Amino acid sequence: VRSSNISRIGAAKQAEAMLKQHPDIQTIVGFSSLDAAGIVEGIQAAGKTGIQVYGFDDLPITRQGIEKGDISASIVQSPKEMGARSIALLDEHFHGKSFAAEYFIPTSVMDKAALKLEVDGP
Repeated sequence: VRSSNISRIGAAKQAEAMLKQHPDIQTIVGFSSLDAAGIVEGIQAAGKTGIQVYGFDDLPITRQGIEKGDISASIVQSPKEMGARSIALLDEHFHGKSFAAEYFIPTSVMDKAALKLEVDGP
């Protein structure tokens, strides 16, 4: 486990260092939006191939990495729904209404198949 400090360059440096220390690594997962792209750069800098990369969030660079096959998949949030639900809950709170202590807002997996569905439709 290494920290990228939410930095693409940090993710690249950490991935390269991990691969030099543990050359048998087969999968690397990044948990901030810039990690997957940085991990791909770190893998290239380490001269490795065939490593599965998983990321977090829906950025154009992540989509490009998935399309090229450098990134296997990414977990995608629903920021519009998160914001809308937060405002609705605040409204309920300020109007004295009660509401549940926890809410679940779904995430999705973005991989080549999901990107193809966006383009081609179901």
